[in-house]
Amino acid sequence: MTNSHQMMNYARQFFKVSLKTGNKTFSLEYGLASPERKQRRLANVHKAYNAICDLRKHLNYDACRLLDSYSPEERAGDCHEYTCIALQYGRALKVPNIWLVRHEFHTFLVLANESELKNKLALKEFYQYKDEDIWVCDPWFNIHCKLNMYGPMAIMQSSRWSIAGKEICSGWNMQEPANQWCQKLFDGEMRFLRMTDNSGQATHDCKNFFIDIG
Repeated sequence: MTNSHQMMNYARQFFKVSLKTGNKTFSLEYGLASPERKQRRLANVHKAYNAICDLRKHLNYDACRLLDSYSPEERAGDCHEYTCIALQYGRALKVPNIWLVRHEFHTFLVLANESELKNKLALKEFYQYKDEDIWVCDPWFNIHCKLNMYGPMAIMQSSRWSIAGKEICSGWNMQEPANQWCQKLFDGEMRFLRMTDNSGQATHDCKNFFIDIG
């Protein structure tokens, strides 16, 4: 629990005063967010999108190094970049048993000692781990919880965003209310890839993910 929370907070702080994300925006037609907040996000979203496109021309390891070299105000990232930064921090601390979770529309981390954790799971199957000490670290979504609570927490967080008027872009000029986007996470499976072993050392999958780390 402590490690996953620490990793999430690190990534959140890393991007705190940045351009934020390229896939979160606001509707001007509805929502309780102030006009000033909406305009600030709308002014930054295209800058963030372009910055993220440039980052993704590089390997994950190099993209993390670039982000670290930027001033805090110049940084930008979607769920992939938020996850990479949290994972790099966890590796530096030699946090054991970090898993990368990949869905068609989202990426986050899980800390699990459970060696029986399946390689693929649908979100609706997370409930079966309610008695296990498995924790989610999802800095993009600002969610830290036990694995079995991830679905309800995602629904609650996306509903809050929708009430504020926040929308998620699934592609260029394709955006929808955050709570509608969240329903995509319940379709299909999520793939679990182990990033660190019991001693906090990088696994083969982790080295492939970053390509050139030691």
